[in-house]
Amino acid sequence: MRHDGVAPQPRPQGAEGGVDTEDRPAPRTAAASVWAGGGGAGHWSLQDAARVGALDYFGVVSAGARHPDLGPLLQHVSKTYAAGPSTAIGLPTPFVAEAAAYVNATAGHMHD
Repeated sequence: MRHDGVAPQPRPQGAEGGVDTEDRPAPRTAAASVWAGGGGAGHWSLQDAARVGALDYFGVVSAGARHPDLGPLLQHVSKTYAAGPSTAIGLPTPFVAEAAAYVNATAGHMHD
């Protein structure tokens, strides 16, 4: 039950075959609402906005991490920075935080 007393409604089956009953807007629905001027941030909680932002971030970084033009940057990072505990999304090798941030930010803009 949500904080306002309204029970969450199940949504149709997702791509993974499960039924999503979490109490949050579907990203496409939420994005379409903002695009159409259907209330935007005035109807969203901070948590909803953060979820949509996180989904967008991880989506673009994951797609960009597989872009063939990222190769030269990965070679540079591998030669220049030390291994560390931070994840460069979509890549098997952990780097120090600065290198992971560099790779992730660049991957996020590969399809711009």
